[in-house]
Amino acid sequence: MSDPLYGSVVALLNFVDNEVIDRSPIAGSFTVQNGAALVAGSPTVMRLDGVSDYVAGPSGSQFAFTGEFCIEFVAKKSAAGAANYDTALTTDT
Repeated sequence: MSDPLYGSVVALLNFVDNEVIDRSPIAGSFTVQNGAALVAGSPTVMRLDGVSDYVAGPSGSQFAFTGEFCIEFVAKKSAAGAANYDTALTTDT
């Protein structure tokens, strides 16, 4: 069954062979920044060390969300952060 909302997706990131692949209809260019690293394996994963790591991507009107939107990701916590939690997503900056 196909996803009826796929046409509205602006980023669908996979980590393959040490690069970030956007499988959305837009197919933008994304790169890891500030210590974020892709780690080969099955599957390839992105490792964040907790110090300003992020994924940089394109800008444009398709990323100027004016209504409801959804962000989904799968994360594995490897250790407790400074306050006994890890921040996987923030809107601080």
